[in-house]
Amino acid sequence: MNIFKAVWGSLFFLAVLTGSCYGDTVILKNGKRVKGLVLERFKDRVVVSTFEGERTIKKSAIRSVIYDTDEKALLQDARNLFVRGNYVDSFYAYEKVLSIDPAHSEARLRYDYLKGFLEGSVREDIRKDVELKQEAVTGGSGGDPLMKVRDDLGVSIGTAGQKTVVTEVVDDSPAARSGLKEGDTIVAVWGELTDYRSVEEVAEMMSSPGEVRLLIARVYEPLLSGSVSIFDGILFSRYGRTIGGALSLEKEGVVVSGVRKNGPFSRAGIRKGDRLTEIDGVDITYMPMSSLISRLRRSRGERLPITVFRDITIWSREK
Repeated sequence: MNIFKAVWGSLFFLAVLTGSCYGDTVILKNGKRVKGLVLERFKDRVVVSTFEGERTIKKSAIRSVIYDTDEKALLQDARNLFVRGNYVDSFYAYEKVLSIDPAHSEARLRYDYLKGFLEGSVREDIRKDVELKQEAVTGGSGGDPLMKVRDDLGVSIGTAGQKTVVTEVVDDSPAARSGLKEGDTIVAVWGELTDYRSVEEVAEMMSSPGEVRLLIARVYEPLLSGSVSIFDGILFSRYGRTIGGALSLEKEGVVVSGVRKNGPFSRAGIRKGDRLTEIDGVDITYMPMSSLISRLRRSRGERLPITVFRDITIWSREK
């Protein structure tokens, strides 16, 4: 999350210098204006990256927010409609975002999901059917989003610092069948980051009917192989024997592109498609691949804590 904010802050600074962007404008009730980039919007506050630095403004002090692009305004509207259960309006809002930026990953993810959900719900009146489905989703929990998530998905969530973590997974529940585990950190819901959000807000984000898609972080401690071979680097990668797998550098980061059966990664539970984010508590986002490989090789024969990001889809219970 800090990296995300730092990048956007740098882009805003460069944009101001070049005169290519004027940023968003937060209009306060006292008449003053704060110009910058709106990084996050929460129930009670807005985080803005300004020329002077990052600033948090209470919503009670804000009259309105003017975005520098239609795309950002539409995206925020689509998110709000989705959380409130207005799925038809949310679908059309995401559609408009994609008409501006067809490659927008969050908009594409939710648009495709809503399209499938709404098409499966078509009767004589699509809005009436969606309302009935939403009524079934929210029923039986007294309006408490945390109870809804536990009832529908079989998972309880809490906080650890500024992060949302899984505190309980009910046996034989949708969450358990998806592979979610107690202690997992929920990094994002439907592509939207959860840092600095309350557990109630995250629970509302998870309350979509049918399915919910999460990005979770989990720590593994594989016992790396201590064996070496004269064929290392010929028949397998220079580090492949050490981890029992292969890594590739993708746009998402360092991805596990292959796992050898009964190798160190496989035995620990690391899968193909997982993204490595930390090694022994050190963020590897900007670590050169050569340095990463050297770090793995230096830990031969040892247990090495590795944090991975993993995509998980939970299918809610049928009502």
